[in-house]
Amino acid sequence: MKCSYLVRLMIVLSLALFMSACASRPTEMIDLTEKARQEATDEHADQFAMEEWSAAEKDWQDASAKLDAEEWGDAYPLLLRAKGHYNRARDLAKGKREAAIKKIDGILQPLKLRLQRDLKDDPAIKRLTGARKADFDAQVKQIEDNILQIGEQLKNAEYSDAENLAGRTLRQVHEVQQEFLKK
Repeated sequence: MKCSYLVRLMIVLSLALFMSACASRPTEMIDLTEKARQEATDEHADQFAMEEWSAAEKDWQDASAKLDAEEWGDAYPLLLRAKGHYNRARDLAKGKREAAIKKIDGILQPLKLRLQRDLKDDPAIKRLTGARKADFDAQVKQIEDNILQIGEQLKNAEYSDAENLAGRTLRQVHEVQQEFLKK
């Protein structure tokens, strides 16, 4: 009999504690979720982990609506779920972003080497004269400008644009080599 009284008392106290936790604004969870959101943003999760990012954003919006309506108890699980999605998006994006940078760098380094070795240092350049030499120089200048632009795109987190431009520029080096140096 005494045991059941203690069990009931523990249940009532647990419920009271739970209700009091739900009765106040979940400031700590909001802060943790915002931190997770910022970390995911820093890793460009919106580009590299779109599915997780979208799920996180939906939960964040739903939680924000509950917070605005002061429905703290309903907001808490949504914040917790959003935080989980943001963390998964961050982790996924980090790996994919590093792979994208490595892939672009894998195109950019040979591109620079080919520009120098296959175009600028080629002895056949000395045989170009007049308009052909001017065309060649303009093409080489365009390739150099593209390489600089790829670097800027990487700095600005425009990874797909950088990858596309790197591929086009590598083809352009080959085309210039074929057209002007007959290789």
